[in-house]
Amino acid sequence: MAGRVGRAGVTLAIFVGAAALVGCRGGPRADDDLDLVDSGGVTRGPYPLANVCIEYAAIAAKLVPWDTLRGPLVDRPGESLSDVSVRFTVGQWHLFASRLTVATGRRDVVHLVSVDTTRWSLAEAIDVPTAAGLATPDLTRDDDGRFLLTASEVAADGVKPATWAWHSDDLSTWEAPEAFDPERGTGLERTTSAVTLGHASLGLIAMSTENGEPWVSVSRTGNIDGYWGPAAAAPPLSLSRFLRLGEGWSVLGSQRVGLAPAIAALTGDEDKAIGWLKWGTPKPLSVPTQPWNTGVPATGASLCDARGIDGFAYLFFAASDTTDFVGGHGVIGLARSRDLITWELPAAP
Repeated sequence: MAGRVGRAGVTLAIFVGAAALVGCRGGPRADDDLDLVDSGGVTRGPYPLANVCIEYAAIAAKLVPWDTLRGPLVDRPGESLSDVSVRFTVGQWHLFASRLTVATGRRDVVHLVSVDTTRWSLAEAIDVPTAAGLATPDLTRDDDGRFLLTASEVAADGVKPATWAWHSDDLSTWEAPEAFDPERGTGLERTTSAVTLGHASLGLIAMSTENGEPWVSVSRTGNIDGYWGPAAAAPPLSLSRFLRLGEGWSVLGSQRVGLAPAIAALTGDEDKAIGWLKWGTPKPLSVPTQPWNTGVPATGASLCDARGIDGFAYLFFAASDTTDFVGGHGVIGLARSRDLITWELPAAP
């Protein structure tokens, strides 16, 4: 399956330690550090659906029936869940997560669907015939408007894990998976453990982590299966997710120590590839605890900013009652905040 992500006519010129783009201009600027407190509302950037969690939410009278919820949000017996990616579109919540089936030790990506966040049904498992399975899903849209899901193989002895992509028009029927290499052309030979894709004014951006070391690169062709460059430092976060907050770009990821979620804002010029190497200091998100998340309070999160709709930002996150997602029991929790500083959980179970 040929990749179709990107914008036609993008030319990326690489200079010594820097990159500049010509053509394919436009879109919001992000030269200054983002004020997270006052950045509520739905983005109006040139890619309104590419990296925005909530689509067409104005048609919903109530996104989340908070008073009826109990924590955790998703708890599946015999399964340990982590690495969340969430999207609300056409009246439904779609939640993708890494899943470990305890009885078999198999890892795959599970797809859950809900109309109100109170009851979740299993849509299907996303998997490929690999030695150890898949993990770290991330959902966005490509420039054609199609949904694009990425996930990476779990490392196995003697095998270099691949990164995979699936396209879908409706999040129900998926095209055959396509392997791609977000390090191709960068001069790196590391193993990608997780990848997030963004659609900025200059084209396709990739960010990944390997053993806690982050890097970011730009597609030279604008396509997912093209050459990438440069590759350099990114915010010191793992399991990163690109997102739009207000009119700027940010990354939501997990801190190396303690695994708590944190947000880093882009401070460079998003119209230039080198601008994507400049990030503000990550600001941690402090999520409260209940008995089900005392071990790992929150990590591997996905942020849905609905402050311009119902006044709240919603954080979907993975958690465990022990510090070990395998030895414990990984579940999905939900927190909300009006300012991204003070968070609350639904009532305890």
